[in-house]
Amino acid sequence: MKLRTILLSSLLVSSLFAEGELAMVDRIYTLEELQNITIVSSTGTEQKLSEAPSVATVITAEQIERSSARTLSEIMQMASGVHVYYPLGTARNESYDIRGINTNANNQILTLINGVSIKKYELGQTMLFFEFPASLIQRVEIIRGPGSAVYGADAFSGTINIITKDAKYLAKHSQAGIRYGSFNTAEVYGNYGQVYDSGLEMGLNLSYMSSKGDENRIFKSDTQKIFDNLFSTNASLSPAPYPTDYKVLNLSLNLNYENFSMNLWGYSQDNGLISGGANVLDPEGSVTGNYLMSDFNYKINIADGIQWDNKLLLAYNRMIFDSSLFPSGTKLPIGSDGNFFRPGGGLVTFTQGAHTTNNYLEQKAGLESTLLITKYEKHKIRLGVGYQYIDLTFKQKANYGAGVLDGTEGSVDGTLTDLTGTPNIALPNSTRELFFLSLQDIYTINNSWELTSGVRYDNYSDIGDTVNPRLGLVNHTTDTIITKLLYGRAFRAPSAGELGFQNNPVLLGNPNLKPETIDMLELGMSYTPNKKLFLSANIYGYKIDNLISQTGTTTRQYQNIGKQDGAGVELETSYHFSADLLFKADYSYRWTKNKATDKAVAGSPKHIGHAMVDWTFRQGWYINSDLMFAADRERASTNTNAKIDDYAVVNAALGYRAYKNVEAQIMVRNMFDTIYYDPTPTGLEDFPSAGRSLYGELKYRF
Repeated sequence: MKLRTILLSSLLVSSLFAEGELAMVDRIYTLEELQNITIVSSTGTEQKLSEAPSVATVITAEQIERSSARTLSEIMQMASGVHVYYPLGTARNESYDIRGINTNANNQILTLINGVSIKKYELGQTMLFFEFPASLIQRVEIIRGPGSAVYGADAFSGTINIITKDAKYLAKHSQAGIRYGSFNTAEVYGNYGQVYDSGLEMGLNLSYMSSKGDENRIFKSDTQKIFDNLFSTNASLSPAPYPTDYKVLNLSLNLNYENFSMNLWGYSQDNGLISGGANVLDPEGSVTGNYLMSDFNYKINIADGIQWDNKLLLAYNRMIFDSSLFPSGTKLPIGSDGNFFRPGGGLVTFTQGAHTTNNYLEQKAGLESTLLITKYEKHKIRLGVGYQYIDLTFKQKANYGAGVLDGTEGSVDGTLTDLTGTPNIALPNSTRELFFLSLQDIYTINNSWELTSGVRYDNYSDIGDTVNPRLGLVNHTTDTIITKLLYGRAFRAPSAGELGFQNNPVLLGNPNLKPETIDMLELGMSYTPNKKLFLSANIYGYKIDNLISQTGTTTRQYQNIGKQDGAGVELETSYHFSADLLFKADYSYRWTKNKATDKAVAGSPKHIGHAMVDWTFRQGWYINSDLMFAADRERASTNTNAKIDDYAVVNAALGYRAYKNVEAQIMVRNMFDTIYYDPTPTGLEDFPSAGRSLYGELKYRF
């Protein structure tokens, strides 16, 4: 651990504990209010956070606005038990590690917007470069642990439910703002809501963000350097900055009228690629795309204590992935099948690079029907049934691969061959149908005990069926102690790419893949002795089977060969020194074991933690400072790079309400300009973090 950084960080946090005036800009939540925040992501019905049968964190808009967080990923850096890291890959995917379970594409975490999944069928990820603005968020609900009994596939290690600002909230909290800072990063946003006399409620959120990226994050030596040495070329573009530029537009609309409600979310992106699929610098590459998702909901009160909810889901996602797998001037062995490093061909020089343009179109439609029965004194029963249809269409142009080369060309220019509709395309068009049934009962045994039991059956057209149960026993041991004993099973369904990639020089699919599975047992206890102090401790253990991993050397293939065991302890505390001064901290110890290597899971820190101080120190003034740290990260067994350094990072925000409706804020991320890295494959330099950044924001509330 870098002790100097941690000491400086601790001094900064400690320095905030000073007497201040009692006036506030925006009121800090009391401990009682924090415990009584409702959560819907745990069971699909509203429950108090403190009593829900899950280990969960809720971060509200008010808490976000007082922090330095600008995006979902920066919000997730404040969440208990979550490690945020930046893997090297085709785009800057901020990835989340919950309880030592991690993949670069967030496959094992279900991400929802207003309770609807935004996972992509192509690779099971959220999307390439998902940048969701904090300005649109009313709250984020983060569940640690399995959730397939409620949500089905992919609620594996955890669930993130992003709830956008709705009409009722915006009717009281409409605002507009502008933010600008380091790396030419800017955001313009507006939120407006209205409740009309007719009963119609309307909420609208809009955000546009852009950045040129941190040009001090240098790619020192990419994979092409290795090939330059092997084949006597000089094609590598490294060392050079990672292209982390982006332009992102987000729009959400919420309409409510009597028993009807509608949510619409639109997302448009244009961002640079960090590297091509072969971990080679690609400054000209880009990912552009549009995502449009809508859900229509209608509730009917059939009788006293019986509510029937119906939801229609429609989603459209188009993404264009324009990439140079290798740069201009590269010379590589091409096999007789046209792919890299295959036998039967010869060396080929790509005068304008090995280039591909991939066009993905994913369309989704679904219908869900839920019956909520609350007429019984001690039972709250939830019955669900649903159907979903997904269609994935893939188009590809390339100047390499099957149907394009045979290894005898000697030299190839940048002319692209259209592989769409041919057997030589890298990913065939595919469809998936899903049918599910679910049953859940919340049984209030007496004033002290509540038992939640549930099960969900999922049937997939391409991978078969799966059954996932859950049990949650919550006990009010005393007026100040709540104990939870939880068990859950979850699964992750193989994606279209994992099942079907073909003619791919880097990676091949496997149509015989089975779903990944996890069984987890948890014991949690919270203690609230008074109105100032909160303490909690959670102990968990899990077993994972059929993890989908890539095997092979030059060309890899997906296989169900992974097994992982894990256990850990999660501790949290908060203390309200006064109505204006709040301190929070959490620490997690995570033990993981990759059964194949008999070592800790690569890249996952054994120790993570956070500390935060929120202080309204003078009339109209507040300061918020948070610290996060990670320690003891192991490399993959085949990785010979040096040990991964531990790190601690401090962020802070200073805000002032100059007038009744005008507020200004200054935010600094990575205050001490800490240099830390996330691990990359053997032979490559580790991926550097962003340096210190400073932002200013001005907002008007109306």
